[in-house]
Amino acid sequence: MGIIYDVVCPSCGRRFEHLAGLGMMYACVGCGEESAPSQPFFCPHCAKKIDPKEPSFESYASASSLWE
Repeated sequence: MGIIYDVVCPSCGRRFEHLAGLGMMYACVGCGEESAPSQPFFCPHCAKKIDPKEPSFESYASASSLWE
């Protein structure tokens, strides 16, 4: 199970998707990071750290899909 985040980087403005898995480790195809949905990840274009737990996260990202 996991989440696909649709993100517009607040630093560089580029759009990308980040895949975060639940349960077993899952590597995101876009950035190669293995992460759970609540762990921070980095923009693949400018390397800005993006934290889903930040209050401002919802202003530049959305959970576009869930899968099992």
